[in-house]
Amino acid sequence: MDIPVLAKNNRYFFLVQVRLQRFISLLYDQTQEKNCHSFREHLKRKMSWPDFKDLYRIQNFKNNA
Repeated sequence: MDIPVLAKNNRYFFLVQVRLQRFISLLYDQTQEKNCHSFREHLKRKMSWPDFKDLYRIQNFKNNA
């Protein structure tokens, strides 16, 4: 879930591609009972917060607007 689609000239393209390959290989190597895995949560743990925020363009809303 939540795999970002990036253009090849995006500065995060290589980083996301390598992390996705690593994430998929980890899933194949482990036997887990979970049916759904979130690549976004994986990136949140592995990337620095400013890069993650820029990648997913998280917007801070004031007063829940």
